[in-house]
Amino acid sequence: MMAIPARERDAVTHFDSDAADTEADPLAPAIVRGALWREAYLACTPVLTSDVVAQRLGGLSTAALRHRVRCGTILSLPLGAGRVFPAWQFVGDRVVPGLALVRCALGTESDWVFAGQLDALRDPHAAAPRTLRKLLLAGDVAAAVRAAAACVSEDGA
Repeated sequence: MMAIPARERDAVTHFDSDAADTEADPLAPAIVRGALWREAYLACTPVLTSDVVAQRLGGLSTAALRHRVRCGTILSLPLGAGRVFPAWQFVGDRVVPGLALVRCALGTESDWVFAGQLDALRDPHAAAPRTLRKLLLAGDVAAAVRAAAACVSEDGA
């Protein structure tokens, strides 16, 4: 299990929301909530290092892995000085397709926000709505993209 960096953990541990001077740093409560959410995500989601991912994908070079991350076909999450990769996106020696398309439909720039959206957002029009992540894992990229677009549209249609 990975953990958030010590600096962030210390900020969370020593944060007192009642005594916080939000005038001095109005983002402090949000930063703490984000750190707590990242820690919870890492506690329940297995992650892989770049070396393990590269090996799993047939000995992919570091440059090729970075390229796939930049293109959005692989999700990586910044953690401390490095990055980790949620293990769910890898099935055997392949990557679940559709991540870049869903991210584009959502318009999300933050890797951590995107990771959260994949688990939180559901198809608002489905009789038995599944999360975006479950749609991708089921191989239903078109449904995942439609659901993502519906989640961000003004009227939900």
